[in-house]
Amino acid sequence: MNSIETIWQATTSVSTLLNTSDDTENLLQHVCDLLRDQCAVDLVQIDLMPQPYPTISEEDNSLTFNTPVLMSDGCVLAIPLVIHNRLLGILNLQSASTAFPQASVYPLHMLANQLAHYIDVHEQMTSLRESNQLYRTNQQFMRTFISNMVHDVRTVVGAVTGWSGIILSGIDGDINDDVRDHLTIVRDSGHQLQGMINNIGAVAQLKLDSPEIIRKQVNIHDVLQNALQNISYVGRYSELKIDIEPPCTTQQEAFLDATQVEYALENLLLNAIQHLKEGSVKLSAEVDTKQVSFIVQDSDNNVNPDKLVYFFEWDWRKKKKTDFPQRGGAFDLGVVISKELVELQGGTIQVESPQEGGLRFKLDFPKTSLPV
Repeated sequence: MNSIETIWQATTSVSTLLNTSDDTENLLQHVCDLLRDQCAVDLVQIDLMPQPYPTISEEDNSLTFNTPVLMSDGCVLAIPLVIHNRLLGILNLQSASTAFPQASVYPLHMLANQLAHYIDVHEQMTSLRESNQLYRTNQQFMRTFISNMVHDVRTVVGAVTGWSGIILSGIDGDINDDVRDHLTIVRDSGHQLQGMINNIGAVAQLKLDSPEIIRKQVNIHDVLQNALQNISYVGRYSELKIDIEPPCTTQQEAFLDATQVEYALENLLLNAIQHLKEGSVKLSAEVDTKQVSFIVQDSDNNVNPDKLVYFFEWDWRKKKKTDFPQRGGAFDLGVVISKELVELQGGTIQVESPQEGGLRFKLDFPKTSLPV
């Protein structure tokens, strides 16, 4: 058995080794070899306990076992590897030629603590990697499933809306008023279903893959015009009056992802149209030196102002506690998606019920000339 100084040097070498490897099995063997060679002992062995690890009391936490073996001048030193009162294993040292001095127990006990910490951290990292891999696998499955589902449903819904539109156009001959009314319901419901499917795809992209934001210089009035055009299939067959109110400043430009802003505005317009039986919806923009604001305002009087906070809640169960049929409690996926899309560009969205009634959504974006 070498001197205490040699034991300290050996434990220092092991500490360095622990910081340079993440291969637990090979590393523990290297630790045993190093201690055996530098401490001049006959055997060094690390015995790991089976999981789940047994729990030991605070009193047993610092126990070491220094007992003689059959040889009169030899001994075995057993030091527990303990962390958080869990016994991970035992560090065994055997010497056939000399006993272990009491002063050698302290540095070896420190080494045992380091070994326990290393094993614990390594197992946590291994568990984390396995969890991350499982998460990525599940995420890829959901991404593929939703993508395929959205594609297939879009195909079917597209056929329904397309053929019903063809029949309504009179290409196949005249139809009576009852058939026209029924086909109009089928076509409009198909468009509504298509919007819901698009929102499901948008949610999947938001939650599984953050959508890529591509900012460029865009004309603000064009953004308003495109948003209104994209929901024209609804406005054309409703009795609502949907107008753009473009003050002269809306001809200015801003640095935005126009596609995402238009999609957010479309969802808010559709939300208004869905809840309005009669009245109007106004779409406008305001621009100053620091920000550009898009505003969607409707004349719906069936609003509960106290429940507007629930408009942006993903958890529909909270919304069900609100007062139906008053607006402010009804779940609308498009409104929630709009909030996410706005915030991805560093913007904010607010909803209020003005004194004149109805709802007013305001989307504020920083007006920059350079990419964020």
